[in-house]
Amino acid sequence: MTKQLDIRELLVRAPLFTSLNRNWCEILANSAQVHRLLKNQFLYRRGDAATGTYLVVVGQIKASIPVPRSRHGKVIEMFGPGDSFGETLMLLNHPHIVDAQALDDSVVIWLDKRDIEQVLSVEAEFALQLLKNVSRRFETLLHDIETVSTHNASERVAEYLLKQPREGTQTQLKFSKCLIASRLGLQAESLSRALQRLSKDHLISVHGSHVEILNEQGLQQLNHISH
Repeated sequence: MTKQLDIRELLVRAPLFTSLNRNWCEILANSAQVHRLLKNQFLYRRGDAATGTYLVVVGQIKASIPVPRSRHGKVIEMFGPGDSFGETLMLLNHPHIVDAQALDDSVVIWLDKRDIEQVLSVEAEFALQLLKNVSRRFETLLHDIETVSTHNASERVAEYLLKQPREGTQTQLKFSKCLIASRLGLQAESLSRALQRLSKDHLISVHGSHVEILNEQGLQQLNHISH
């Protein structure tokens, strides 16, 4: 199987591109580039030109704002396999405002802005899907600002845990405590203390990176979440 065919098949399966037929996916694949990143290697840096959209195939990518004397900076988002990112600044013709760095050995596909814009000009369903992606990201950013401004550490951690994928009552902290803390606007020590408080209140049970939700309603009430 050729590199081009591999990329086309990956695009066909990726959530952002599911509305496109294989011909469009092949056009995107023709100019696509594969970036193979080692752990901690940067995909791009703040200030670099935003020349396309990225799709994560393997690994995890962290988007963060550089902060002096901070190892992780201010973590904004974390992306995993199937996630796409970079659309917003690409469409605005603005340089990147975050660093994108591999958290693990990763494989990322870059898709040329010119090809993306060509597809957008004729495929309304794809344009709508991309707009929804950008809108979800904007909504998340606004929600994060609200959370950091109005919620204490325990409430932030409770909300984060409730949003994680679960098998029954079990979930897992997929990232280091330092990364999660930065994402939540906390220090790592504050995150650990919040987890301890939630455990002491019998809302969760923590074993390493594994977390059991013991009282989902209690977590929801703590964070004023209605379902």
